[in-house]
Amino acid sequence: DAPSPAVETCDGFDNDCDGIVDNVPPATVAISDSLTGIPGQLIVVPIQLSDVTGIGVFSADLEVTFGPAVLRAVSAADGALLAGKGCTLTPGLGVSGHATISVFCTSPLAGAGSLAELTFQVMSTTYGSTTPLAFATALLNEGCPGVTAHAGLFAVRGSEICDGQDNDGNGQTDEGLGQTTCGLGACLHTIDNCVGGYPQTCNPLQGSHAETCDGV
Repeated sequence: DAPSPAVETCDGFDNDCDGIVDNVPPATVAISDSLTGIPGQLIVVPIQLSDVTGIGVFSADLEVTFGPAVLRAVSAADGALLAGKGCTLTPGLGVSGHATISVFCTSPLAGAGSLAELTFQVMSTTYGSTTPLAFATALLNEGCPGVTAHAGLFAVRGSEICDGQDNDGNGQTDEGLGQTTCGLGACLHTIDNCVGGYPQTCNPLQGSHAETCDGV
């Protein structure tokens, strides 16, 4: 009897009997495009993989490039997808501005999630400096399935100051800069330290007038 069509996998056979070998839909690897950190901070960057259940993915070879003046690769670790799959992850972090990851597993990967995690140290001290984290290489099973790679983006953030900008990258502007109280008697008052992006100075004589016999 002729074999029944099956789901196509990366095994060198025409599993679904359509006359094409290993015509598996492409997978996706991606890094977040909204990464931020402060100078000197260690940040963990997951590399996300789309759902590869049933495709027969046993290995991955990745190379991520980035600006060495902004980030330094410190370490690489297994992502959640590798748990229980008999995987070995081999990092290459010796070249400035490059991080390579090779993964080989004894069982096929399944599901979607973090394939690996790269840890970087923020090297730049310049607020607002950025670097893409781009995939120079992104292979699964040495080419099957194909891979669509989405680069990430990292930006240096700093301590919040009164300048009308979101210095610490939390989506708010000039927050947490506090208030100042000054003056005595009728002049006692409190002001916001930052208004409209401009620092404010508390004037202890604001509201003063000629002294009168009124108990104040």
